[in-house]
Amino acid sequence: MFLTEPGDIEFTLPAGQVILYRLIPDFPCYQLGTDCSLWSCWNNYGPSFTWKRMKTPIDLKSGYRVACLRRTSKAKHSCALHRLMLLTFVGPCPQGMEACHGDGNKLNNHLSNLRWDTHQGNMDERERQGSLPRGMRHGAAKLQDRDIPAIFALRRLDFKQSEIADLLGVTPSRVSEILGGKAWSHVRPA
Repeated sequence: MFLTEPGDIEFTLPAGQVILYRLIPDFPCYQLGTDCSLWSCWNNYGPSFTWKRMKTPIDLKSGYRVACLRRTSKAKHSCALHRLMLLTFVGPCPQGMEACHGDGNKLNNHLSNLRWDTHQGNMDERERQGSLPRGMRHGAAKLQDRDIPAIFALRRLDFKQSEIADLLGVTPSRVSEILGGKAWSHVRPA
């Protein structure tokens, strides 16, 4: 059922679902299935003939599923599962592109949900989905959307940026960024 040399293997489940297994480029002892399953033939001594399913834990910093792969018995490489899926079934990442999830769910690594796209394309999609942490959705936000029109109104009333900053509990540089359109630009002033 599993690969011992380059090539694809198709496996049909009783429900009729077809899973394609393919070796991961640059990692010959690992293969991925189109069902997002990751398999390894590494044991404690190196490559073997027995394939075992690997766990893909969630990285607490990034929120993505990751895999720890080896090219040799010493060097380990931590790789995001969504990037491995694209690398294996679509091809190498084109220059200037990144791996993107179509539905914004970092844990949905099915091939139909993944694509290579530009960083701007990824950010535009996250904005449309509402998953981009800007404004009040950002974990470090001290302001609320309703504060932004107030900043512009206070500035029109000749308040200094430092006075506005003191009133709202932010730095004068943050007020300057807002007035200059570099921060909170998604909220329109009144």
